[in-house]
Amino acid sequence: MKYCDIRDMHWRRQKKVLKEDFNINLDTSPYTYFKTIIYIELSAILVFFLQKTFLTPNFITLIYALLGVCGGILIGSAQSELVIGGVLIFFFKSVIDWSDGLLARIRKKTSELGSLLDGWAGFVGYYSFIIGLGLYLYNTTNENHFLYLILTLLSLRVLDLKIFFYINCILKVMEKNFSILKKKIINKKKKTISKNIFLSLIKDSLNDRSRTIDLISFLILLDIFYKEIFILNYIFYAFIVKSIIIYFGNFYIIFFKNYLSKLNLK
Repeated sequence: MKYCDIRDMHWRRQKKVLKEDFNINLDTSPYTYFKTIIYIELSAILVFFLQKTFLTPNFITLIYALLGVCGGILIGSAQSELVIGGVLIFFFKSVIDWSDGLLARIRKKTSELGSLLDGWAGFVGYYSFIIGLGLYLYNTTNENHFLYLILTLLSLRVLDLKIFFYINCILKVMEKNFSILKKKIINKKKKTISKNIFLSLIKDSLNDRSRTIDLISFLILLDIFYKEIFILNYIFYAFIVKSIIIYFGNFYIIFFKNYLSKLNLK
């Protein structure tokens, strides 16, 4: 496929996704438009060269997840040069994220697995960034409580009852109609969350959107080159508080609001 065709298709697709899925109008969002130009132009060039290689879209997604882990490790290092490298990874790694789906559409090999991996890779990158931020703060302050908070964050993800419920449901009905289960879970989840405005607002704050990560990365660079930015400590605390609220919110929905019965998965 010609580069110009790839680029045009990519622009049409991403404008539609940003508008329909995220309610973002590029004409009124200068920073998003700036990042969109970078991601689309670079990913279109990358896919143009990848389309005739043996690399699959899902393999590209795995690279995207690995970049998130590497970026978190570099930000959490004690060396300024490596931290800067980690910041650059998080700034540009979405180029890979915007490439896998484009490559799949060009090859006409889109799949449920690809969609699942894409969301998983973003999840990995998001928590890698938070953990990297915590390690960065530990290295700059030598305060052990940042390590304890990282451990708390990881524990909350492991102990989340709602996450375990979704995994358990999927395992139990693997031999049944998975598509029906998926629709029921998604629809019921949307209805439940919409009833709890407070929990929904918490979930949307300090999210994995590019502008959030970029802002925190910018503060890290200021902390390295200019002077100590105390607000980074409070941003990390806010991530931890958000995780705690979501954890107990999910526990409340499952344990006290009879969420399992309302899904009617039988």
